[in-house]
Amino acid sequence: MVLFLFQSGIQKKSFPVFEKNICLFQPGDRVKFVPTTYEEFDHVSKKVEDGTYDYNIIEYQKFSVKNYKKWLTTIDQTKRF
Repeated sequence: MVLFLFQSGIQKKSFPVFEKNICLFQPGDRVKFVPTTYEEFDHVSKKVEDGTYDYNIIEYQKFSVKNYKKWLTTIDQTKRF
């Protein structure tokens, strides 16, 4: 996905979320990747290209071992995740 526009060798940030840093991920961040269809990928790609994509960023949340263990019980280990 295109995060920057390059015009005449000048780097122009295309989304406000990148104003402070060009990288969304920071040390210690927890990242969730989700499967997508080709149609959804094309839809998101077009939104990124036209500058209307809304990044789903959740601010820091305190890690809870109790909640993590509860989440682990919901995983179907017979499926790839």
